[in-house]
Amino acid sequence: MTDVLKLIGRLKFIRDYECKTKAESEAVNDAITMLSTPERKKGKWNTYYHGDSNFSYSCNQCGYSAPYQMIKGEVFQKEWNFCPNCGADMGGDSE
Repeated sequence: MTDVLKLIGRLKFIRDYECKTKAESEAVNDAITMLSTPERKKGKWNTYYHGDSNFSYSCNQCGYSAPYQMIKGEVFQKEWNFCPNCGADMGGDSE
């Protein structure tokens, strides 16, 4: 991790003092963002039904349970695209 932090520091210096165009600065910013963002786990919601009007989702990565209420077949809370407990990305295939 120390090498990554050194690289980020060097890229910030390049961005601030050596880039001559906006496109160069943006390219360096993209590299900094990529290096700064930790890799997120991929997950999916497992669905559990509890009778006619209740169900919940459970994260397949950490087991976090997110309750949902249904009335007359309408879901009143949108499904999250990430787990609020472990941060797993629920938009893709699970690993």
